[in-house]
Amino acid sequence: MTAPKISVLLPVRDGERFLAETLESLRAQSLGDFELLAIDDGSGDRTAEILREAAARDPRLQVVGQGREGISAALNRGLALAKGELVARIDADDIARPSRFATQLAFLAAHPEVAAVGSDYEEIDAAGRTLRRVSLPTAPAEVRAWLPHSNCLAHPAVTMRRAAVLALGGYRRAFGRAQDYDLWLRLLDRWELANIAEPLLAYRRHATAASALGVAEQAFAELAARRAWERRAAGLPEGIDEARAIDRETLLAMGVSPAAVDRQLVKRFMAAARIAHRIGDRARAEALSREAAAFVPRGNLAARLDYGWRRFKMRR
Repeated sequence: MTAPKISVLLPVRDGERFLAETLESLRAQSLGDFELLAIDDGSGDRTAEILREAAARDPRLQVVGQGREGISAALNRGLALAKGELVARIDADDIARPSRFATQLAFLAAHPEVAAVGSDYEEIDAAGRTLRRVSLPTAPAEVRAWLPHSNCLAHPAVTMRRAAVLALGGYRRAFGRAQDYDLWLRLLDRWELANIAEPLLAYRRHATAASALGVAEQAFAELAARRAWERRAAGLPEGIDEARAIDRETLLAMGVSPAAVDRQLVKRFMAAARIAHRIGDRARAEALSREAAAFVPRGNLAARLDYGWRRFKMRR
């Protein structure tokens, strides 16, 4: 059997609310030569039923079950099963625009030096209303300049070369909620990355946001990914123990200053607060803002001004 042009990885846990809409957006792709690997990460709702019904109608869909092992394990399982040379990501609450796969396939064919390509995207709310368009750095040189400072590829909008990802060992579980950022920085060591200046995905923002603990975990993991990249560039061991979760102590042992850890926590909590405010969850936005304030040094004027600016942006 001929391999599909693209293997689509859809990890999902308890995604019944928006899953059917996501699946419909994939069926509507102008390029139909793909397989869809839906990895059900131990869902307790109707996710498995929705996937079974969809698979009965579309032979391109393969449903894979696993226990609650997490997104990195789900993605690595999908990578191992994928048959396409290219792997596209999507989440179970997002919507792929009809031209997405065709556009990204053509881009990668024309740019063999690029291992992964994302795109601009539109943020939508739970009802599907557009909140804003997000434009990202596009050219490989721009992405290379931005990426060590900020994750400028939207994971569910990315299509990548499977061989390149497998050559690095896939996703690393220790990086949890920043498993994509860690992967992009490791790809950057060997290849180029890019974005397409066209919104090929509708990225849904809704009220099932991460807990305060989850926000902190993401902050730690992002900073660890960045520091690991810096240490690799300097010829040093990364300082990551993949058997344990990344925490403040991990970062300090990697040479990150306590002040830098606190700045990252403020940045991540305020980013989550801004998203909550954008979707109308004002109480959650204020709660996250208060969490951020706990990491602002009282006697540091620059840090206080930065926090005040982030609170101002939160309300816009």
